[in-house]
Amino acid sequence: MKGGENSGDPPLGGAAPAEVYLFAPELDLVADRATGSYPGLERILGRGRARACPAGPWATLRQLLGADPEATAVAPVSFAGEVGMPEQGCLRLAPVGGRPEQGEVETVTAAGLGLSLEEARSLAAAFDEVLGNGSLTMHVPDPRRWYLHGVPGWRGGGAPGTPPEHPPEPELLRLLSEIEMLFFQHPVNQARAEAGQSLVTGVKAWGGGHPAGVALREAPALAGGEPWLSGLARLAGGSHSPGVEGLERGGVAWPVPVEAADTDLPGRLEEAWCEPLLQALGRGRLKAVSLVTRRRSFTVSRLACRIPWRRPRTLRESLC
Repeated sequence: MKGGENSGDPPLGGAAPAEVYLFAPELDLVADRATGSYPGLERILGRGRARACPAGPWATLRQLLGADPEATAVAPVSFAGEVGMPEQGCLRLAPVGGRPEQGEVETVTAAGLGLSLEEARSLAAAFDEVLGNGSLTMHVPDPRRWYLHGVPGWRGGGAPGTPPEHPPEPELLRLLSEIEMLFFQHPVNQARAEAGQSLVTGVKAWGGGHPAGVALREAPALAGGEPWLSGLARLAGGSHSPGVEGLERGGVAWPVPVEAADTDLPGRLEEAWCEPLLQALGRGRLKAVSLVTRRRSFTVSRLACRIPWRRPRTLRESLC
């Protein structure tokens, strides 16, 4: 893909041709459970030219934008996008849960917990009171996505569903263990147990870093619900929109935050993103659309969309 690790093309900027890069890495995790029909999504995957993304989606995105990895750590940039400008180091947190099933504990992701904002903030308040010691604070802009502000330089692990980029620091591991014990006895979990709901057993920490100036040669149009993009737009002076309407002249979109991705992801991409982007491609408003998953990118051009399909490929066939 353009601007990627294996390409000599310059990073994406305002003067680049009208191309949209759509990031949806969790598609690789849900493709084998997808049961619906997704014509637009399958059209991009089936007709697109596939390329490997060995560096992973976050590194691929940074390479595409020409962004410095140290200056664009996921947690502080995301924090800037939906909480405020961070003053100290941050970690991005995803609550995780457990549900007893026939004597075993089934792990439940942030998307599957069904936490309310009130429940999440009650747990965070308990952390601030008991473990924060006046220096660490938990922020909860979304029940599925939390932040730990004030960390001394921890970087945590990898994004949810991926191997750790960095081994969690020993001090962080101890804190995560203390969080598990704190949450176990919390009234939120007691009420959820009585209601037969999954318990919040802890948090997964990742994306840590310190706030730093963001220097991009040019800030393209950014769109979608992933807060890293809205934070980058705020720090770099670019534009950000929640939906596809901000990408008429190309840009980058990450529609669904990694913690919120579930088996409904293909349907959400289909209606709100793939169909309108393919329509714009067919009308000549865009040069190409690239869909980036966890392992590959699929680039479909206007010409490729016009070529008759010999054999349509399903989501499962394209990604599994």
